Amino acid sequence: MNLIQVILPELILIGTACALFLMGIINKPAARRASALIALIALIVVFVMQFQGTDPTTHAMDSVSSDSSNTFRIFHFAQYIKLIASGVGILLLLLAWPTDQRATGNSALSFGEDASEFFALMLLAISGIFIVAGAND
Repeated sequence: MNLIQVILPELILIGTACALFLMGIINKPAARRASALIALIALIVVFVMQFQGTDPTTHAMDSVSSDSSNTFRIFHFAQYIKLIASGVGILLLLLAWPTDQRATGNSALSFGEDASEFFALMLLAISGIFIVAGAND
């Protein structure tokens, strides 16, 4: 397995976060609502990828598969942590969903006009959890 295949979920989250940072310059309620939807779609895609991932025991004799430079590993505990982190991320994103008229938050949370940046930072935090879970050091 090459490194890109191993860290594909992290790359999806980081790429989506970069796009959300760029969406942050649009100061309209529709863009703020769209940023929440884009972040939710990215998290759902990563969550589903954890179920459809390859079984790590089929790639190596020692039940651990890694990239060619042994930087990241794919093993059951890392997949479990990534699954939990993406699931909790989906729940937290739904709790922070912008429901007011200007899409600046909801009754429990107000992130102002920085919704895109808020959701981008949430995705980056989750991708950091993914990187730590799969690190081989």
